[in-house]
Amino acid sequence: MADGRPIPCVLVGNKCDQPASGPAANHDRLDAFARDKGFSGWFAASARDNINVEQAAEHLIKAIFESRHEIFTLPSNEKFHTILLLLQGQAGGGRGN
Repeated sequence: MADGRPIPCVLVGNKCDQPASGPAANHDRLDAFARDKGFSGWFAASARDNINVEQAAEHLIKAIFESRHEIFTLPSNEKFHTILLLLQGQAGGGRGN
């Protein structure tokens, strides 16, 4: 960001509904990679089975709010879920699905 802080980002490994192989099978390695590269966290996810999709989005939104704590305050759970629903609507082409 303009003040030198890193941009909040989350590492998302997709297709966790399939057998893990290679680097994806080693959670310690993924922890180290995410930490070394400045990710605020990582998630194994599956869009097909809806695994960790919402959790990854929530984590990123919280990281964004925390990085801007001098401007924003973290909304209540009700408002937070409203934000997630709005974001999901945007991801679906703005149709609210």
